[in-house]
Amino acid sequence: MSNWLPLSVEECDANPFAQFQRWFDEALGLMADRTAIALVTSTLEGHAGARMVLLRHIDDHSFGWYTNYESRKGHELAINPHAALLWYNEPQGRQVRIEGAVEHMSGADSDAYFATRARGHQIGAHASHQSPWPAVANSRTGSRNSRPSSPGATCRDRPIGAAIA
Repeated sequence: MSNWLPLSVEECDANPFAQFQRWFDEALGLMADRTAIALVTSTLEGHAGARMVLLRHIDDHSFGWYTNYESRKGHELAINPHAALLWYNEPQGRQVRIEGAVEHMSGADSDAYFATRARGHQIGAHASHQSPWPAVANSRTGSRNSRPSSPGATCRDRPIGAAIA
């Protein structure tokens, strides 16, 4: 049984960011994870790669997620800072495609987000090997902080935020 809603252009907000926020809010409780989005990046040669990430930031001019710059997606964004996102709300028959230039979020925003993550998730971010691209790590993230060795240590080596603006 489908709960797909017909799209009435007349009822859509003229501001696409406001319209997305409305649909995103309506999806609460309808989707297993409404923050799941497909991120598509590509090489300079046009070879596309898609993977699922979590939407962690929405405002009136951008959509954001956090990633590891040493991953394949981090490398592709470093050489080609353009991407596409796809948010699919199957219960209501909605999908939103977002395309544009990608910018880094501030280190302060990344740190604030990372601090909200459960300690086990912070440690998991350190333990997860993300198909490393050493040239990207050196040019984009600079020197790396050492990983904490005690449970009370602060995890500073965190994923960095990116956003389509």
